[in-house]
Amino acid sequence: MRILLFLIIVSLAMAKTYYFKLENGVRIILRELKDLDVVSLYLGVKSGTFKEEKEGENYFTFSMLTRGTKHYDKYQIAETFEKYGGFIASGSNEDFGYVEFSTRSEGLKEALKVLEDILFNPTFPKKELNLLKREAIASLRSQREEPFRFALLKLRALTYKGTNYAYPTLGTLKSIRSIRREDLIRRYREVLVGSNLVVAVVGKFNVKELLPKLKEIFLKVRKGEFKVQGKEVKVIGSKTLKVKREGSQATVLCAFYIPREKFLEGSVLSSYLGRGMTSLLFKELRERRGYAYAVYTFLPLHLNSLRLYSYIGTEPRKGKEVLKEMLKLIKGFKMKEEDLEVAKRKLIGDYLIANQTRLRQAYHLVFWEIMGFSYKMDEEYERKINSLSLNGVLELRDYLKKHHCVLVSPDGTL
Repeated sequence: MRILLFLIIVSLAMAKTYYFKLENGVRIILRELKDLDVVSLYLGVKSGTFKEEKEGENYFTFSMLTRGTKHYDKYQIAETFEKYGGFIASGSNEDFGYVEFSTRSEGLKEALKVLEDILFNPTFPKKELNLLKREAIASLRSQREEPFRFALLKLRALTYKGTNYAYPTLGTLKSIRSIRREDLIRRYREVLVGSNLVVAVVGKFNVKELLPKLKEIFLKVRKGEFKVQGKEVKVIGSKTLKVKREGSQATVLCAFYIPREKFLEGSVLSSYLGRGMTSLLFKELRERRGYAYAVYTFLPLHLNSLRLYSYIGTEPRKGKEVLKEMLKLIKGFKMKEEDLEVAKRKLIGDYLIANQTRLRQAYHLVFWEIMGFSYKMDEEYERKINSLSLNGVLELRDYLKKHHCVLVSPDGTL
């Protein structure tokens, strides 16, 4: 493991990363890696579920981009990449839509030609839209069959009430059925503007040769900005929602507010509380007391209103006790310097290992840039995590005093 991490760190240290901002606001990030004949591209468009007229329209807009253009049908689009052993995909999350692909260096010219047609000549075919709507409805229904995802849907609706984060990226059953091709065309015109676009390319290429080709494509994007102005929602008062659901397991899922400027400290705290077998909740609730089938924490980064989540799956008869003990451990956590160092190492190791593919590096460069942390965070992540102090993490206890929780069990009472 240490050898692998060392090789990843050395590889990133040797890489050259270039940043360019075009006249229309489009940002281009290029990272040359010479060891493998692979190139990955990730394009992010800041938009997500913000200011949607119909819930889920951004997801459908971006998911449809690879399903047909003026000059390519979906099979021709896929073939362009698969013949080199690569792939292309598109979609959207809560904060941005995206197009991503990986290919061999020799296939990059063809890939960019297809990408250009995807960006400027999407056809949003009705037949494909109807198929995608059926897939999305099936996915939403399947989420309700999985204890964790069902609980998360309920908790997000509670803790993000009144914001675009309160509903699934896919939309709702009602909104999905109402989405039309015209909605996607309108949405695409709204969000495809220069200041909202960030594109990163990582792999084996020559910057002097690639940059002019990218400029030729992305300077065609209309200048402007689709303003994303979210509503910051804190956890003001503690609340627990009890939900009845058939099954043999009880699900306990809680959310705590973390200020956006404390994201890195919150990530270390999440690592300490519920990341792996050495974490506090795993040792106390699963190993020592035998409460949990599964236990972990996570802290997704969004453009605003962050939440630290804590999850436990347990026996229905133990649910009430588990919730009480979990809240007690989280709100009264006592971290020492040695705990801090272990939490940091886990966090950094996970990030470096996940970042070893070219596509993941391209994603992170775009992700950090869109999120306002700068693309440089990808290279500075380890240093910034290591620079965090114990007091900085302990200060988060002030934000853990209030909670939103969802308790899901067969009888709905726990």
